[in-house]
Amino acid sequence: MICLACKNKNFKLVLIKRNLTLVKCMKCDLVQVEGLENRFDLKHYEYYKDRIALHKNELYSDITESRYISLLKKLEKYRESNRLLDIGCGEGHFISVANKMKWQAMGIEKAPYAAQICKKLDIDVICDDLSAINISSDYYDIITMFEVLEHLTQPREYLLKARDILRKNGILALTTPNFNCITRKLLNINWSWIHEEHLSYFTPKTLFWLLKECKFKIVNFDIKHITLPELAKVFSVTKKTNNIYKRNQEIREMLESNIFLGRMKSYANKFLNVTRLGEVIECVCEKI
Repeated sequence: MICLACKNKNFKLVLIKRNLTLVKCMKCDLVQVEGLENRFDLKHYEYYKDRIALHKNELYSDITESRYISLLKKLEKYRESNRLLDIGCGEGHFISVANKMKWQAMGIEKAPYAAQICKKLDIDVICDDLSAINISSDYYDIITMFEVLEHLTQPREYLLKARDILRKNGILALTTPNFNCITRKLLNINWSWIHEEHLSYFTPKTLFWLLKECKFKIVNFDIKHITLPELAKVFSVTKKTNNIYKRNQEIREMLESNIFLGRMKSYANKFLNVTRLGEVIECVCEKI
């Protein structure tokens, strides 16, 4: 077995959770699933099948949409060819928002049921792996990869492919869970983001290093957010995880709708960024 980031062959055991064994590279600190060569399985994404019949307003969150709009406004200065690609686009929400903002946006999604949802909503999507698609070099202004890297058996190769198809000074925006976050440290194997879909786990140090290795210049690098239901598990004997995503969505809506709570969240994110203990790494980088 070799490290997915630096190709090193020396690892140490991190934890074992049921049928998952996580090991850490002794050179770059990437944490990955042992024996992951045969791990990627589309059956883990069949939950999208239950969402095909849902209406657009049931699939898409207003809070998520406002965050996408905010990000796209920040990236507006990089618009030249007007082309944008969302890798691992899921149900196509980001592409839908980009289209509203007059981008020529399309997505790539490996999960067939997710791609089916996109097509139902008239989202331009290719259902395939990025490595199998022929795309011209220097083609896109913007490429996004939201919560994608951790699902890949070849994250380094994906980043290099993304760099190739970006134009010079084009932008890659991505997010991925932070393995060094406070909730993972407290919950260990009970951290909800350790599951079969996730094959590699990044720390800020590892992701920063890998992006530099792939010839990206870091424009913005933040570590923020904490899932309150996840944090509540620290004080729960049962460690229940039922409906954690739904409950977190409800809390997000409450925070966004209350000015005082919104400010408290902002202060919390500043603290989490300084301490590098937030749950999500958010990065914007430029092709050089």
